[in-house]
Amino acid sequence: MIKKHIPLIAALLIISTLIILYEKKELPFNENLNIEKEYKILLNRSKSENKNILIEFGANWCMDCSVFNDILTREPNLSYLNANYLILKVDVGKFDRNLEFSKKFEDPIQSGIPAIVILSSEEKILVSTNNGEFSNSRGLKDITVLDFFKKWKK
Repeated sequence: MIKKHIPLIAALLIISTLIILYEKKELPFNENLNIEKEYKILLNRSKSENKNILIEFGANWCMDCSVFNDILTREPNLSYLNANYLILKVDVGKFDRNLEFSKKFEDPIQSGIPAIVILSSEEKILVSTNNGEFSNSRGLKDITVLDFFKKWKK
């Protein structure tokens, strides 16, 4: 009788472990962040630190956003980005959050997420991925992403 339940018990243990690991993982997009306030802070810092602003639009439920975040937070990418950009991660929820904020920057989320906008400290859009360049991040290589950001640093 017990042998009959072993696969079920094993499956429940695996699912429980995955749930615990997921809950402990820090999510890349803060759903409660006041985007306008954070943006103003970064804009002021970009002038004093002489860095461009990297705005990343995405959502915690989005697999491509998770993959893209993993690429950005691996070395040497993370060190490069922190040295050359001020980063603002914008949660778009299920395309029901921060939509007006996205529209200020050519509305790149219309072609999918993750989406990137790079701004100068004068708020000039240097690049906006409004053609969905990163919306299929599962096929991206770290070097491709890093090369993209190297083009737009100050």
